[in-house]
Parts: sequence; C-alpha cells; structure tokens
Amino acid sequence: MLAETIPFVILLVLCCLTGSDAGSCSITTICEIPIPSGSNQCDKAGTWRNELTSVMKFSCRGGQIEGLYCCSVGKASLFYPMAGRFLQAEKNTTMLGWTV
Repeated sequence: MLAETIPFVILLVLCCLTGSDAGSCSITTICEIPIPSGSNQCDKAGTWRNELTSVMKFSCRGGQIEGLYCCSVGKASLFYPMAGRFLQAEKNTTMLGWTV
C-alpha cells in the first residue's frame, strides 16, 4: 500500500541509498523493485534491457513517464533519472517520449 503512494523514482533511489553499496545501484537491485500497481497506464512500463546490457526501468501514470536509466557503455556508473510523456492516440497505439 505504501509503495502506491510514493512516486516510483523515489522508491528506487531509497533502495539504492539504503543498499549495501550506498550511492550506486546494481542492475539486480533495480530490476527486483516492482512497478507499483496503477503505474502502467501506457502498457509499456517495466524493465527494458538492450543488447549492450543497458537498463531502463520506468512507470507511466497520468501521461507522465518517470524512471531510471543505466548505460553500460562508456564511463557511466550510476543510474540517471529519466522523465517524459506518453499519449495513447488510438486503440493499440501508444507514443512515448523521454529524456535522460
């Protein structure tokens, strides 16, 4: 019940800061935190990984997208906040846009 009242990104940050490796999140930790019920209004929310093992996890609610992104290439070592918007223009059509 508490998880449904606290924004998703805050839950992820709290988890990272209270973990054994304070200040940085492991991909395993971030993937284990469930998306709160009611926070998948775009039908695309969840954990996404690409072939380079970068991870993006986000929720969508009320036209807003929020989450975290971790790039596995280059010198990135932490998760970065991501935010954006979604629009369901027609049945079975969802448009997403976000920045990191």
